[in-house]
Amino acid sequence: MRFQVYIYQGEDGKFIADCPIIPGCMSQGDTVEEAEENIKDVIRGCLEVREELGITPIMLRRENASGSSPHPTRSDSYDKEL
Repeated sequence: MRFQVYIYQGEDGKFIADCPIIPGCMSQGDTVEEAEENIKDVIRGCLEVREELGITPIMLRRENASGSSPHPTRSDSYDKEL
């Protein structure tokens, strides 16, 4: 399964990873690579919990009309395979 993830640098210098299709699915890291690895774990965990609770599968949707992140991004979005 593929999820779009936005990674941007926070005010504290850490990199924040946000998977907007899954509410509350965010992580961070000291580097872009660490944030990317951390968000993969968080996505897996969120999906496991949703399945355990019987929550219906995530429906693909756009966050806004342009499809862009609601956050100021340091780089382009990542579309990664888990």
